[in-house]
Amino acid sequence: MSEIQEALETKINLDKALNRIIEIDQFLSKIDIELDEIAGKLEFVTIQEFELSEQISKICDSTYNRNGLYIFELHYHDTSLSVNDWMSQFSDDWKKFPISWVPGIKRIRVSKHKSLKNWIPIYIGKSRKVGNRINEHIIKNIDATTFAMKLKSRTNLYGRKFRVRWIPLDVTNYDMIAPALESKLREVYNPIIGRQ
Repeated sequence: MSEIQEALETKINLDKALNRIIEIDQFLSKIDIELDEIAGKLEFVTIQEFELSEQISKICDSTYNRNGLYIFELHYHDTSLSVNDWMSQFSDDWKKFPISWVPGIKRIRVSKHKSLKNWIPIYIGKSRKVGNRINEHIIKNIDATTFAMKLKSRTNLYGRKFRVRWIPLDVTNYDMIAPALESKLREVYNPIIGRQ
């Protein structure tokens, strides 16, 4: 086969591949719309409520070490504060400790909260072992280089009531579905801290 024929065959194969990619892209666009609809209807299931304190330890057992998504929420305890005042106070409290490897306040998502409900969504994540990951967010030491909220190290938040909920996601294509669904749920709940 001559170089010209090889180049022509390569171009034909490339064109076929690109056309197939366009077909897949169109199919994924339909799935993306479906995920939007599903995310608007999905409800996280409560694992546990807890009060943050020095005594707090692991709250999840191995039952929860499955693929899934999770959400941390903080109880809105001071009803005398306006939305802006509460968010400002929480933001100040969150930044008081110079902790490395932690998610930060997301101003854009904070601004989406026009009223305060009993539970304020603070963080949404995904994990192949949800139980372990939730425990890490709570008990990881301030000096740990693992990315986590490190709640127990935040002594200024002691006495605050948290709730952790989850959505089990035992699917074959977890690595494709979980990030997409996590992103959609962030748009629905607008957690006020995070990496993304």
